[in-house]
Amino acid sequence: MLLLLLLLLLLLLLLLQYYYYYYYYYYYYYYYYYDYGDDYDYDDDGDDYDRRRRLRRLLRRRLRRLRLRRRRLLRLRLRLRLRLLLLLPTTTTILLLLLLLLLLLRLLLLLLLHLHHHHHHHHHHHHHHHFYYYFDYYYYYY
Repeated sequence: MLLLLLLLLLLLLLLLQYYYYYYYYYYYYYYYYYDYGDDYDYDDDGDDYDRRRRLRRLLRRRLRRLRLRRRRLLRLRLRLRLRLLLLLPTTTTILLLLLLLLLLLRLLLLLLLHLHHHHHHHHHHHHHHHFYYYFDYYYYYY
């Protein structure tokens, strides 16, 4: 039971980690390209219209890039999920086998203890029925 819980915890941690990485990368790209994009030209000549057009072009380019990255990340996520799904049956089978082993060991121990107990009982010489006592007593006197 404890082992099962531990394994579940591990799985949860793995899932959390991969989600964390996914979001981390997603937001990283998002903020990076919106705040200090690599193709932003700082030499501003003051023309408001030009600047607006440039910004629009920049945003469009970044959005396209973001979409591509997002698609790639989603594909990666799917691949990861598939791998996890493939891993799940193996882990469950291993867990089940371990549990079975534990149960078997417990059974064996119980059996051994039981046999040991009985073993001891048969070795000690004692009378089971009252009749024997009486008989012994009787025999002793006659």
